[in-house]
Amino acid sequence: MHARPHRTAYRDPAARQAEAKALYRALQDLAREAMELSQAAARDPAHFRKHPYRGFREKLSEFQAIAALLRGRLEEAAGTWQSGPADPERAEKARAAFDRLELLMLSLFVRTSRRYFTFLSLDPTVPVGAVEWLRRDLPSLLDALEKLRAPAVAERVDPGLEAELTTAILILNDLIGRLPDLPDFGAGAG
Repeated sequence: MHARPHRTAYRDPAARQAEAKALYRALQDLAREAMELSQAAARDPAHFRKHPYRGFREKLSEFQAIAALLRGRLEEAAGTWQSGPADPERAEKARAAFDRLELLMLSLFVRTSRRYFTFLSLDPTVPVGAVEWLRRDLPSLLDALEKLRAPAVAERVDPGLEAELTTAILILNDLIGRLPDLPDFGAGAG
């Protein structure tokens, strides 16, 4: 029952535009926060110990979730809704700004991950259970590599970014291979 009024309101172009602007501002805020975490870590590698990489990854995950929502809204604004775009030039400018912000976050993710995994590989006191959450990062890195190799993206980013990402993946795989799994305390019970 609650979905109907929202859907009706959403079909209003002004409401769609206001929502898209709010989502874009939220993305900008998340990008700024993630960048601050990354820059602080770059200045002081021990920062990773004080403010873990997980905080950066959480900001990135929030960014990706909102970006997916905004991407859908921009596609709707570009003409997939019945009424078509109110202003195709404005929709294209919004899409270009959104694409630039996504590329910025992709670059930030690659560089921060490489720095963090390098730091972690040199740290003799890796946290217990790290291998479990490191394994969860591997698909994100592989997805980023696929995005970087897409021709539309490859021509718009620093050519060294793919090498940095490949290095991050190699370091991560090495870490996963040499760190112990958490013990299964329930295996002997029974």
